[in-house]
Amino acid sequence: MLAKGAGWLVEQGDAVGIAAGIHHLHATPSAVEHMRQATSAMANEFLWSTVADRFLRLAGTLVRSNAQTSSGSFVSAARW
Repeated sequence: MLAKGAGWLVEQGDAVGIAAGIHHLHATPSAVEHMRQATSAMANEFLWSTVADRFLRLAGTLVRSNAQTSSGSFVSAARW
C-alpha cells in the first residue's frame, strides 16, 4: 500500500521524520486526499480491509483537523 502512494514510510523511533511527515500531511491537504484515494482503490485488491479502514480513518481525522485548525493540536486527534 505504501509503495502505491497510500502513505509514507518513516523509520520507527525517528521523531524528526515522524514530525516532518505529520507536518507535511497537515500542510498539504491534497496529500491526505491522495492517501485516502489510494487506500480506497487498493482495499479490495489486497483484501486488507482492516488496514485500509485504519488508513481511511486516519485520513479522515487529518482532513477534519486541517479544516479546523492550523495549529499542532490535531496530532492528539490523529490516533489509531
